[in-house]
Amino acid sequence: MRRTVPQTWQRFEHYCTTGEFERLDRQYRRHCGPTAAANLILTLSAWEGKPASLSAQQVFRTCAKIGQRRMIYMNLDLFGCLGGTSDLLAGVFLDACLKAFGIEDFCVLRRRRATEKNIRSALGRGSLLYLELRRHPKYGNHHLLCYGAQLRRDAQGRNMLFLRCADGWVKKPCDLPLSDLPHASVVEIGLK
Repeated sequence: MRRTVPQTWQRFEHYCTTGEFERLDRQYRRHCGPTAAANLILTLSAWEGKPASLSAQQVFRTCAKIGQRRMIYMNLDLFGCLGGTSDLLAGVFLDACLKAFGIEDFCVLRRRRATEKNIRSALGRGSLLYLELRRHPKYGNHHLLCYGAQLRRDAQGRNMLFLRCADGWVKKPCDLPLSDLPHASVVEIGLK
């Protein structure tokens, strides 16, 4: 029997933050990628009905180690520009994390520019999105997980698409205006 994704992920969403993990082990730096991967793994595990046998810290550690072994995540911050998770290899990283946790129904489907058309299309299929922000006014270069989107009016009364994200900074959903993503990419994670 083929499973279908939920119309909304809200029952399963996780909001781990980088602050929860930065003091683990030998201290983590520029670790938004493994944090977003941990949120992804915890969300999909909850959706699949898997018991929560691993803590968020254990999931994060495993994701960070996968990234480090494959040289996709570098636990360092040199001059504010070298370190963190590779944008180009994020899909490989996420697929390895999914496999490590036995999540078999989902895989990385594609990596694209973060346009409204691409985001609406992916979310319309029930996919989750791993966002790779570059030069963002609030986050700078940052990776986070997107669970959904909502069309609503901004302060000037214009209809705008807002993405509901686990930004890795706060333990609750944040609304990110799509108009704030001129230099962003998305990695789509969906049903196989």
